[in-house]
Amino acid sequence: MNHREVRLHLVRHGRTASNAAGTYTGMRDVDLSEEGLEGLEQLMTTGDYGMVTKVFVSPLKRCQQTAEKLFPNAEKVVVEGLIEYNFGEYEGHTSKELAKRQDYLDWTAGLPEAAPPKGETNQAFNDRIRQTVEDLIKQIAAETAQTTDTANVAIVSHGGVIMTIMSMFAEPKATATDWFMVNGTGYTVTAVLEDELRFTDIAFYPETEENRGKTPNPLELKNFLPTPFPTLKKE
Repeated sequence: MNHREVRLHLVRHGRTASNAAGTYTGMRDVDLSEEGLEGLEQLMTTGDYGMVTKVFVSPLKRCQQTAEKLFPNAEKVVVEGLIEYNFGEYEGHTSKELAKRQDYLDWTAGLPEAAPPKGETNQAFNDRIRQTVEDLIKQIAAETAQTTDTANVAIVSHGGVIMTIMSMFAEPKATATDWFMVNGTGYTVTAVLEDELRFTDIAFYPETEENRGKTPNPLELKNFLPTPFPTLKKE
């Protein structure tokens, strides 16, 4: 493998009580629920997470607990830029509760400067995620450039973060919500560093008997998205 390429696993944290309630949960530092821990154990039984040596993880507890559960022997590196969207006043609310607010409609439409009150704009969130991921891939590639080893690393973060990462870099191109994944799962990609970062060789993660050899098609993924999430619109 060219060391301008990195094999990367992107994992959404395990389930929380807020996930079960269908509320926006951004920077609130909630724990995994018992259901979430049990779900990860079940996934570890039916799926193969492989031998990951380093995990880049959001600073929030639900991600750190997931990383420790799935990758107990891997080095953990906390990355502030992998934190979930700052949902501001939308925090703790359902989409139904917010549906009649014009600021919410502008935000979910992906308008660049739209933001939850006291929260992060769509443009700021996208800029943060892009810069964070590009810096991480460059760092990993540099660390392995002088070795014959293939980097085998993971990112454990949030649904909104991973969907946005995939919409930015994955092929075929699709919106963030097209790349939705359930808790404890995600995608394996080859991150290719050329003039611009791009993801190829995309697979489901963890690998199971059911998904082995299948290539994710974002336009055919039918997972239910309980809380609408914006894809940045181009001005």
